[in-house]
Amino acid sequence: MQRLIYLLLFSWAQVHAQIEVELSQPTKPYTLEVSLFAGDIHLTKHAGKNVRVEVIKHNPAPPAPPKEGMRRISPDDEHLSIVEKNNHIIIDQGSSLKPSKIVIHAPNEGHFLLKTVHNGNIVVENISGDFELTNVNGKIIMNNVSGSAVASTINGKIHATFLQVKQGTPMAFSTLNGNIDLSFPATIKANLKARSDHGNIYSDFTLKNESTLSKTQEKGMTRLETSKWVTSTINQGGPEMMLKTVNGNIYIKRNK
Repeated sequence: MQRLIYLLLFSWAQVHAQIEVELSQPTKPYTLEVSLFAGDIHLTKHAGKNVRVEVIKHNPAPPAPPKEGMRRISPDDEHLSIVEKNNHIIIDQGSSLKPSKIVIHAPNEGHFLLKTVHNGNIVVENISGDFELTNVNGKIIMNNVSGSAVASTINGKIHATFLQVKQGTPMAFSTLNGNIDLSFPATIKANLKARSDHGNIYSDFTLKNESTLSKTQEKGMTRLETSKWVTSTINQGGPEMMLKTVNGNIYIKRNK
């Protein structure tokens, strides 16, 4: 049974709301899905069994007064819906262009799908789980996390520090404009596939570029071409880890 936990309506004067969302089965795995059209998402761990959601509006301002002889007929409010069904929580801002900040305190070991589009960053800290993070105009920051991640943005850097990595799970990190800066435990095992079109790739792991030279025949001529992808194994190899940026550098580091 689907439960509409909250349908929040914000007037221009309201700047903060806090909601406690109960899971249907708090002892079982859960999924948290957040979709914003504009604004920041900040996810962190707490010790409780519920999911706590804080909504903070950015720079609220009263609507402009109407011109003489005119009256405002459009609503002042914007909405945010929170739905829970079978341990799947969906937080949806709709198509509002007014930026908000969503701060979420959640238990460990969730499946987190976080997405924002305009004027916002995604920050995940001190929590473990499986992360699917999508941004368009903003950064993706992951501090002291454990688990696996697939993270992509268009205009922004990706920075991640993993305390532990989920074994046997592929990961991917990609951006168009920005650096990719990743830190992992020294014992991580992975098959690395990395590419930067207009930047360089750096690492303090012992890596050997295993990219191959391709040969093609055309009109009696042989064309030799090196791959734009750097491929290598980390600690004898493991699941694939794909890293790609167009305008930026890639850093693959050991945790300090």
